[in-house]
Amino acid sequence: MKALLFASALSLTFASTASALSVKQAEKWMQFAKGGSGSAGQIKCSKGRIFDRRLKKCVLSNSPDLDDGSRVEAGIWLAKRGRHEDAIATLAMVGDKSNTLAQTYIGYAHRKQGRMKLAFSHYRAALASDPQNWIARSYLGEALLQNGNLSAARDQLSRIKAGCGANCSTYKRLAGALVITENRGSN
Repeated sequence: MKALLFASALSLTFASTASALSVKQAEKWMQFAKGGSGSAGQIKCSKGRIFDRRLKKCVLSNSPDLDDGSRVEAGIWLAKRGRHEDAIATLAMVGDKSNTLAQTYIGYAHRKQGRMKLAFSHYRAALASDPQNWIARSYLGEALLQNGNLSAARDQLSRIKAGCGANCSTYKRLAGALVITENRGSN
């Protein structure tokens, strides 16, 4: 209940533009977003195994019977928990190479490992398949911030706002990251 109230309060806070956010508000949002969603129902399997939604059990991650949806879900779960190499390996096994979520989270895992060229490549592949992939657009914006390109990150934020709105979690996350980055630059 507290998380729901906090999320509601943050939604009201972020209804305004990113520049109106205080650094404290932005940091709260970023902390909340880090623990956010992404395969919330994922079952923890031992290393080298993935939960198969259809079979409802853990199977070897390289099982040919594993469906793409289970691989993507497991890859996102791994990436969000800092198991970036496992996430990349799992998502690379997705049969549909144009799967925008797989491309997005391969990019995310590479970015978290500091491999920015690979991250940009996968974010762009995701956006080429689906320009309205707001998650990829937000993570691309964060990567641009990491590279010091605030102008391009603001452009991604504007695109997210135009297509998804200021109440979108992806907008809020990138807006928060922008505020924090801009504040660090002015100190």
